[in-house]
Amino acid sequence: MSVEPSAHELRKDWIHPPSAVLEDVHAIEEAVSMVGYDHGIANWQLVFVTDHLRKQKILASLSDHSGFHADALAVLCVNPEAWNSPHPNLWEKAEFEARSHYLDDMFEIGRGNKTLQRDRAMRSVGMAAGALCSKAQSLGYVVDHLHDVDISLVGREIGVPASHQIEYVFCLGHHSNHIAPTSIAQRGRKCVSLEQFSEQLLD
Repeated sequence: MSVEPSAHELRKDWIHPPSAVLEDVHAIEEAVSMVGYDHGIANWQLVFVTDHLRKQKILASLSDHSGFHADALAVLCVNPEAWNSPHPNLWEKAEFEARSHYLDDMFEIGRGNKTLQRDRAMRSVGMAAGALCSKAQSLGYVVDHLHDVDISLVGREIGVPASHQIEYVFCLGHHSNHIAPTSIAQRGRKCVSLEQFSEQLLD
């Protein structure tokens, strides 16, 4: 389901990801980034929600949210038409083998394969979801896939661009061994506005 925020919701103060993040969330982000993108084109994106009020608002949309406590929510978005956007210097930066694979896919699409790009994007975001769950669980977190969360609400809260759709929302709960959650680390990472977030997707 695609979510297009209204004009007043395109706020510059909402961030992807937060500047103050959990040490573990940063480790998960690094693990997920290893999945990479098809042809080096960003066709999926991971967004963390750590703000308490936003977490509670999203969790409240579940039919039964009494058993959830989220140290963070992880949202995976996908852009099934990312290849259609301009990507300056993509060809110049690509190695010979990467160029060959890219041309193969473009020829396949030219021959009428209308689902190839979407299939690749969905495969990649699925791999990203697997990497996220695996890393989070290895750190001792309880990971819940929020199947019945209000996707429209999540989209509004994180400012999902119209080009993207939300595929997965995960709740990363307290450690399963009941150790206190990792303290928040100030990493000095700058806040990223929605406009900057969109620009990153085009790099």
